[in-house]
Amino acid sequence: MKINLNEYTENWARDTTFTDARIPPAGDPLFKSDVQLILTDPRAPSFIDSKASIRSGGIIRISPGVNIEAYAIIYGNTSFMPNSSVGEFTTVGEHVHIGSRAKVDNDVILGNHVFVDADAIIERGAYVGTSSSIYSRSIVGPGVELGRGSVVHAEMTHLVDIGVVDGYRKVFGQIGGVAYISSGCRKFTLAEAIEHWSDHMEDRQHTMCLMKAAIALANLRGLKHDIERE
Repeated sequence: MKINLNEYTENWARDTTFTDARIPPAGDPLFKSDVQLILTDPRAPSFIDSKASIRSGGIIRISPGVNIEAYAIIYGNTSFMPNSSVGEFTTVGEHVHIGSRAKVDNDVILGNHVFVDADAIIERGAYVGTSSSIYSRSIVGPGVELGRGSVVHAEMTHLVDIGVVDGYRKVFGQIGGVAYISSGCRKFTLAEAIEHWSDHMEDRQHTMCLMKAAIALANLRGLKHDIERE
């Protein structure tokens, strides 16, 4: 059964010290008593299924149009921006941000300190490790597993976590039929990545081993190694 959070929490006690946070009564079946719920616009509805649960304390910020499905488990200090959604049997860790219109599908696991940007999609059965960032309009496909510290730059799809060496995790993906490598705050076409690390001031032999796997993936999928330049 879907619950309108605005109506459900209307008579809860308020903490007005810093914000108008709503405090659930002891024994509430959805929210632990040490949770503080902030509805960013109390006039607009947001929904949670009665079979979902908020498992730990801290502040939960929920914006208008949010939809949390049955058996989802939400941990504390998490923010849900307008019109974002979380599917059934999905676990959302602590200190997670889910951006506007982002869709987190069923059976997904999001680790702690995960950032999901606006319009990103995380499909059924995916796993996103702690301290990862999934940027706008990117897609984490069904069953894809991204390890700790993964960065998926805007619009990347068809992702493969190809490993972490030399201090950074490398994520392979494609944008517009071109193979890309995401590594920390940097995003390269495959050709740019190979050029960058093959002539690096530090030893990057291990990274170049991963680039051999990336080349094989790009060729298998029929992807270009670089964008066409004038």
